[in-house]
Order: sequence, then C-alpha cells, then structure tokens
Amino acid sequence: MKKLRTFAAGVVAASMIAALSSCSAVRNLYSVLKDGVTDGGGAYVQVDNSYPSYCYVIEKGKLEDSGLRNYTISVYDPQSDNYDDSHGQLLQEFPYKVIDSEDAYQLEDMNFDGKMDLIIQTSRGAGASGIFEVYLWHDNYSIYGGSTGFLPTPALVYEGTELTVTGELKQFYVTDRSASTQTARTLWQVCKLNGYSDEMMRQLRREYFTVNEETGKSECKVYQLTDGEWTLLYETDDPENNSLIADNFFQYGAANPITSERAIEIADFKLGEGDYSYSGLLTVGKETYFHIIRRDEYEDYGVSTDGKEIITIQPGKEW
Repeated sequence: MKKLRTFAAGVVAASMIAALSSCSAVRNLYSVLKDGVTDGGGAYVQVDNSYPSYCYVIEKGKLEDSGLRNYTISVYDPQSDNYDDSHGQLLQEFPYKVIDSEDAYQLEDMNFDGKMDLIIQTSRGAGASGIFEVYLWHDNYSIYGGSTGFLPTPALVYEGTELTVTGELKQFYVTDRSASTQTARTLWQVCKLNGYSDEMMRQLRREYFTVNEETGKSECKVYQLTDGEWTLLYETDDPENNSLIADNFFQYGAANPITSERAIEIADFKLGEGDYSYSGLLTVGKETYFHIIRRDEYEDYGVSTDGKEIITIQPGKEW
C-alpha cells in the first residue's frame, strides 16, 4: 500500500461531525464524507475543535478484476489564498489501492488524544474479516519528524470483523469471527512511551468463545499477554451465566472491578484530600489500573481495578 504524500506543511484535518460517546462503534468514512464519494464535492470537517474546517475529498478509480480499486483522499484548505482548484489549497493526498468496500476507510480516535485518526482496510483476511492499518494524527510538535497530519503507525495493524472503542476506559477491542463455532475478541489498551509524553496502543487480553459441534456445549476463555506469552486468566464452561465475570476479566483483568468513582475515593483516602480526577484505564507491568490524576499537585497514580493496590506513576518512566 502506498504511503501518504505531503504537499504542504499546513494543517490537515479530518474528523467526525458528532462528538464521541463513551462507547461508540466505529464510523464509516463514507457516511461522514458521503458528499465526496460520488461527485467529488467534498465535506468540511475538523480533526478537533482547535483546528479550522478543511475540505476532504474522496475519488474512486477504476475497479480491477482482482477486486482492488485505486482511491485518492485529498485534503484542501479552502481559506488559503493559494488555490490549486475549486476546493482550495491542496495540503495532503493519500493514494491507495485497496479492496472495493464501503468499510475501506474509517475515522476514530484510536489513541484517545482527542483527535481523529484514519483507519484503512488494506486487504481481506479469513472469512469476513479484514486487515486494517491505522494512521494516527500528529501535530507539528510531534516526535514523529515534526510533521502535521496523518502518519503511518506500523505497530497498530489489526485483523477482525468489528471494531469497538470505549473512550472512557481508553480501550478498543477487535472482534474476529474466525469460524461458525468460535468468536474471538482482542483487547488493546493505552500505554505510555517516550518519557511519558506519547501514548500508544498495545495488545493486552484475548477472549475466545467456542461451541463444541458434537455436544453443543459452550466454553469461554480469557488470556492475558504477560512477558510476551498468552497466559490463561479465566475460563468457564457456563459462559451464559458467567458472561459478566468473563467480560470483567476481559476489560478490567479482575472478576469484580471497582468503579472509577470508587478509585478516586480510595486515592483520596490513602493519599490525602486533594483534587483527583479519573483519566482512563492503563496497564503498568502486568496489572491494569485506574489512572488517577491529582491536579492540585500534578501527580499521577494508579488504583488497581480490584481496589487493593495504589501506585505512583512516575513521569519519564516507560510502562
């Protein structure tokens, strides 16, 4: 797949029109930018409220016998005095050859920095699944070369049939129905890198729901990625009655997790009265914690999802 080409150093933008909910399904780029699909008219959208609106245009090339089609995504600044055509000044262009699918392009805040990121389906996997590459939005002060716009994120490639993002938890999980008798989910969660200044996603847990074709009996297993190995965290042969426990292990790593409100109360009790706020879930070492920020002293803490442990998160330390 061809990588993006930058035609100007100006700001490039793309975003959803409606605000994110705490748990939202992925948005299809065609639904957001539908005016630009058939007639090239484009749509005016923002990467977030700090950026002005830019014109975002999709052009479709000829469909090949292989099922691939050439696409070009162009972003224009309609307010610039330097016009390339009727849309305005061309800032950035993305030429791709991908499958002819209405799910080929998606927009979602994948690293939870408040700015929308670009997801492109590059190929089809087994069954109905696809392989997706994520291009994160970076401002011009980014460590990634000082460029503004969508940049390739090689580590963030996933395969599946459905993407679900939980903004409040700062997680996303990919569902993959690899067979009629098995459904798998893979959970990704934010971690801190580069001296605490940059957030990226990493795989954390997997859940397998399997039906025995001979007996018709169901089974559910949850695995956690620990030191590069997938280790069994929870299993049940009665997933219908234990679905909540399985889901808690999958998302929180605990059977009966506390709430974020309770995590703030624990921090306030153990660390002293202060101005605490909840930021999201994060993983330190092998454990998942509620990320609690003490704003009056600019300190970061982690309260374990079972409420039994509290740790100090040190800036400059990689998790």
